[in-house]
Amino acid sequence: MILHNTQKIKILNSDCVFVIDVDKQITEDVMCNIIFAELLHKPIYYLSEYLK
Repeated sequence: MILHNTQKIKILNSDCVFVIDVDKQITEDVMCNIIFAELLHKPIYYLSEYLK
């Protein structure tokens, strides 16, 4: 629970979110953080998009 809150606070204080998605795989925890960032209208960038 504390870890989840810490991650949310970091997202709140960030300008954007950069997802390191190895082989385009995203865990459930990361997906929850992505959804939270989307609700805050934070730009989200995925590593897999830059490795093409």
